[in-house]
Amino acid sequence: MNTKTGLVLLLLILPWPLAAQEQQAVSIDQEPHHHLVFQNEYVEVHQILLPPGDGFKLHRHDQDEISVVITGGESIGHTPGKPDRQGKSTSGRIGFGRSPRVHSSHNIGNTTIHNVAVSLLHPQGEVRNLCKKQIEDQPLNCPAEPTANANAPYIAEPQFETDQTRAVLTVVRPGQSAPIGEADRDQLVIAIDEVVIASTEGS
Repeated sequence: MNTKTGLVLLLLILPWPLAAQEQQAVSIDQEPHHHLVFQNEYVEVHQILLPPGDGFKLHRHDQDEISVVITGGESIGHTPGKPDRQGKSTSGRIGFGRSPRVHSSHNIGNTTIHNVAVSLLHPQGEVRNLCKKQIEDQPLNCPAEPTANANAPYIAEPQFETDQTRAVLTVVRPGQSAPIGEADRDQLVIAIDEVVIASTEGS
């Protein structure tokens, strides 16, 4: 019997006009650790793998972006004109980054850092905290207090949102299931742990 808890990030996206791009450094498509795995009119999704001792080329992010840590690690980040920063990322961490951004990073740990970067191809409005603090000087605005009941089959916790996109982290208990999605939004599902995703018809 599989006893592993599943984590799933759900992005709910509304259409918006295309964002302008900034030309500097190399694009993420030219950075060899960034691998395009999915794209449509709303998003480009890159899988990022950075082995121990390896580093990114200096590259740019031309769109606002949601980042998801699949496997964390220790790294030193470099942004031109700013002091280098050493940090540690953990599995399941979700972040929002404004464009344009230029940076590089070096893996100083012993594990391969595995991230997923979701470039949002439509301009995003103001970022609002929901159940997790994304903007430090802004209070939380959790629509419903997530249940801590150990017998609940799942916990769906909205992380943050813009006018166009909402990020929801769902924790699925071992052997249980959870509904995902909203009828008025397209959705992108990122499995952080091993899970099975099926439609309501069972496919």
